[in-house]
Amino acid sequence: MTTIPPAAAQPAPAPFRAAALARSGLLTPTAAVLALCFLQLLFWTLVPALSRSALPRNVIEGYGWAREWIVLSYKHPQLPAWCLGLSRFLYGGIGWPAYLVSQIFVCVTYIFVFLLGRDLVGGRHAAAGTLFLAGCYFFTWPTVQFDHNVAQMPFWAAIAWCLWRASGQDRPGWWLALAAAAGLGMYAKLSTGLLLLACLAWLLADRQARARFAGIGPWLALAVFVLLVCPLLYELWALDFQPLKYMSAESAGLRHNPLFFIAKEIGDNAALFVLIGVVLFAARGREQTAGPFTLERRRWIFLLLVGVAPLACVALASLRGDINAGWAAPMYNLVGLVVVGLLGSRLTARAFDYLAVSALGLVVLFALALPATEIWQSMAAQPRSTALWPEAAIASRFEALWRAKTGAPLAVVGGDPWIAGLIADPLPQARVFTELDPSEAPWITADTVEQKGLLVVWRAGSEPAQVADLETASPASIFGQETFIWSRADRAEPLRIAYLLLPPGNRAGAFLRRQN
Repeated sequence: MTTIPPAAAQPAPAPFRAAALARSGLLTPTAAVLALCFLQLLFWTLVPALSRSALPRNVIEGYGWAREWIVLSYKHPQLPAWCLGLSRFLYGGIGWPAYLVSQIFVCVTYIFVFLLGRDLVGGRHAAAGTLFLAGCYFFTWPTVQFDHNVAQMPFWAAIAWCLWRASGQDRPGWWLALAAAAGLGMYAKLSTGLLLLACLAWLLADRQARARFAGIGPWLALAVFVLLVCPLLYELWALDFQPLKYMSAESAGLRHNPLFFIAKEIGDNAALFVLIGVVLFAARGREQTAGPFTLERRRWIFLLLVGVAPLACVALASLRGDINAGWAAPMYNLVGLVVVGLLGSRLTARAFDYLAVSALGLVVLFALALPATEIWQSMAAQPRSTALWPEAAIASRFEALWRAKTGAPLAVVGGDPWIAGLIADPLPQARVFTELDPSEAPWITADTVEQKGLLVVWRAGSEPAQVADLETASPASIFGQETFIWSRADRAEPLRIAYLLLPPGNRAGAFLRRQN
């Protein structure tokens, strides 16, 4: 006779098992955050590494800057490039470590947000505030590209946590930690200064924080911060404030619509609203298992000034001028904590379980959606995705072409920064001559070009203005064009890259000196 096991002994459906694990203590708030970090690190490193045939534009640019070990470029401070350079040194080349570095920065951000949240709202709400970030756009697809926006994220979160700790206790160590986070954040991107203004507003507005000015902590932090940023300020002055001019020019090039920035931010973060809906659904009609939850006024003011004010300022600025939506990336760090403050007691144990399962699922879902978008791009006659460029084929063919024509190693590549970087970055000795402009690539001199030669590359039909002058200045130059098949896009029109080859011993130096 067959015995039917009792219902309680039968395995539950997968979603309910996940929720049961959370209630059983196997998915505690800390475990939920660690699971979020693990999935973020695993999927957002492996998926782009396996599905993309070319690194993102800013990563290629960063590898080029990393070779020069500069403090400041004509665009930004260079902490992201230093990290890429370190990854290249450890790995021995370029490629997938760039994706790993980016996700390490994201996961460190999660950890700092959780640590701050534990101080402000307690363990469960802190974990929920971190899990909500899985629904924010800037923690998903943009993190494939390790750029200055991603590099800022952990420093913004660390600054907020250290500020809260420092302003609440007489310990100089926390003020020193705040100074270190603030100084390094400035090397990630100058817009960290906006957060520091918000932090100053908090220190002046809060009575307990103001009392710390009577001690040595704030003044010690100020001194350390100034020492840290002095090299950056010197380079900014030496470059005639080029990064600020670049930011202004980039904004001027955007099509202005007073509501575009705000509408885009809302649309990009639609998944966050879905997660909020999951919590509200799970908490509906349920008793509060943890008692009433109220966030005290001082903590609300901190979250609003440090977590919301920078984003609000950028949103208001977008009504009067042009704002790049990517600049808001680090400003979403504390949005999840603001949300849990608003949800209060509705974040029951059951609601947290549902949130954890949903947020972790979103991490995987968004990562797996990345190659799907690239497959769709591969069907176009003229693919726009740089992920489909045959990076390895381009680099190896032009390196072989240069050696065949000159018998020397390729040392300098200029022209289109993206294509030049694709060719130069994999080579141990090649350097990028950005836009063929000595003010943007001061490490390349006229003597360097004359002695080692120059390969100028561009996409056919987009010839740089300097090409005709360089060809005239060097009669021995060679002009040509190479054709490549797109990666996973065999039906697309071939990719054509034109080039001008100036061999060593050319006479292009006179023209380049006039460019200065």
